[in-house]
Amino acid sequence: MKNLRKLRQENGFSCEHLGELVHVKKAAISKYELGQIQPSQEVLRKLAEVLNTTTDYLLGISEISERPGKKKEPIEITGSQLKLLNEFEGLMLEDKQKAIDYVLLLKKARMP
Repeated sequence: MKNLRKLRQENGFSCEHLGELVHVKKAAISKYELGQIQPSQEVLRKLAEVLNTTTDYLLGISEISERPGKKKEPIEITGSQLKLLNEFEGLMLEDKQKAIDYVLLLKKARMP
């Protein structure tokens, strides 16, 4: 997949994190990038959606990288948010879900 690594890096995803988002192992993402294996059509569609691109661009068929009508809005991240994201990346998958659940619980407790 000609453009997968480029888009993954541009979006700041590790192979592990992108794999989690599309429900494949990080080794599969690496093999897709190296052209050793091809993803299923379902995984290819998920990759395109997560990376805000087209399947044709991922496969190197098209030079247009963004999906029509979809514009990326810049996100401003504070220092504390960046610290939290960096710590989150170091967690095991099960612990990531626990952290998300905890944040949602804290947020819900603050709502009237």
